[in-house]
Amino acid sequence: TYLDLPSLKTNNSSHKNKLLQYSNSLSLITKDVLCVHTTLCSTKLTQNLGLLSLLKWRSEPDKLKQNLSVFAREVKAAEVVKFLPDVLDALFSILMENSDSELYDNLVFEALVAVIEMVTEDKFKQFVPVLEVYINENFSATLAYNKLLVVFKDYVEAATGHRESMPMSSVEQRRKCEKLGQAMNSLQFLLKFVVRSRFLFSNLNGGKGAEPFEAMLREVLLSLVKLMFASQQELLPVQASCLKHLVMAVTDLVTVFPRRQLAEILMKMITSLPMGQLTEIKLSTLQAVVKCDLFHHGDCRQVMRV
Repeated sequence: TYLDLPSLKTNNSSHKNKLLQYSNSLSLITKDVLCVHTTLCSTKLTQNLGLLSLLKWRSEPDKLKQNLSVFAREVKAAEVVKFLPDVLDALFSILMENSDSELYDNLVFEALVAVIEMVTEDKFKQFVPVLEVYINENFSATLAYNKLLVVFKDYVEAATGHRESMPMSSVEQRRKCEKLGQAMNSLQFLLKFVVRSRFLFSNLNGGKGAEPFEAMLREVLLSLVKLMFASQQELLPVQASCLKHLVMAVTDLVTVFPRRQLAEILMKMITSLPMGQLTEIKLSTLQAVVKCDLFHHGDCRQVMRV
């Protein structure tokens, strides 16, 4: 039968005849070639190597650093949003299971920021509810809040020069400002992850660690106040994005941080901007503050007098 015939062209490379006759009365025309192409369409399987390397990170732990870098730089949003819960599960598993915080925490943070930016693009905003459902129902990294806050604070201090003993070059300054700007664009959802993680940890441990967490969050917010004092042109978009997205995170922050102190910090941020700098942003931020949850409370309204 035909099952006995060679299946590859190379099997007949030694034959020069264009027509081969076999004992089973079948003939093979050697100049004919059949090519088969396949395409995989699935919401559970992917052919994207960058994404696949992240989802299967445990099978190649030695390549984890490289795979995280490739994911943050090269994987496209159209592929990521289809596997959003799996991608986030992988990132937070890496964050919690690797002991080398200095190496992997920054890489995971960068990848997480990239994912949030992808989801919040206008083209893919229909996936924002998927992200919110994940945070509220599927997210389970109880210690992630600590790592996320530490890395974010490092981003702020690095861009503003508060961690540098030597002056930064203009190229280095732009690079760090760009990374901080990306983090600021994702600030609302980064803080949602922080708040949810803290909530899960508190429920699991009977409310332990509230004071250290509050102190850490206060340090992060005060670092944002210091950011507002900066007058470098490259930091203006970062400052504007920070004000916009921090106000959007107020609803979550008031569940884990004293509302009056939060109101004080917000007003300090607005009033710390240099005179004549981002005037329209100041006004729009004040308008957003008036509309947010803080303004419903008399003690916060007293703080917000300008």
